[in-house]
Amino acid sequence: MPEATLRVPDSIHEISAGALITWFTPTDTDGDEFANTSGTVMVLVKNDSTTLPVTVTVVSPQPCSRGYYHDVVAEVALGTTWGSTILAADLFAVPETGITVINCSAVTDVKMALIQLSFVPDVI
Repeated sequence: MPEATLRVPDSIHEISAGALITWFTPTDTDGDEFANTSGTVMVLVKNDSTTLPVTVTVVSPQPCSRGYYHDVVAEVALGTTWGSTILAADLFAVPETGITVINCSAVTDVKMALIQLSFVPDVI
């Protein structure tokens, strides 16, 4: 199970400017999972492929307060990097295990990183 890279300060500009991030190659079978107990993790997916866009799905095993499931699905175009929102544990982690699952439609020339942010979002 991959570990998230702690980023302080929490600046997307610093991340995009080349701050040190631990990248890994996604798994092509059942997806990748990580312990999401803090609810302050985001995922980055970098598509270095020259032939295929990549569809990324972050599974939401928990319904929101209105009863809907909110899987995050994004298409990462050729040569681009996509960053998710903060993956709140109450929506994106399996309650019994605290595990969040992320699937990529392709893994060749694709890198993923988990970013552990140093703040907890306010609940409204």
